[in-house]
Amino acid sequence: MRVVENGLTAGGPDARVLKSEHSVVLLLRGVPVVTAMADPSNMGEIHLRVDLRPLGIQLFDDASGLHVGSNLHTGNRVSNAATGISLA
Repeated sequence: MRVVENGLTAGGPDARVLKSEHSVVLLLRGVPVVTAMADPSNMGEIHLRVDLRPLGIQLFDDASGLHVGSNLHTGNRVSNAATGISLA
């Protein structure tokens, strides 16, 4: 499944994309997997929420930080990069 220009290009009936003027959500079986929200008052700023556990990948964020496997990342910033975390 891929999201290109806020549209689902490949996937099954269990995947849906919901979008509004300033946000897009990728749902898998009704569970939000990726949520991206633009801040209209701060152009260029995007808030991203990720939980890939429904896909079997131990990568999610919460109030503590970003959990990647057994590692916790806090206070990190990725900018001017096409890839923040690569999963092989």
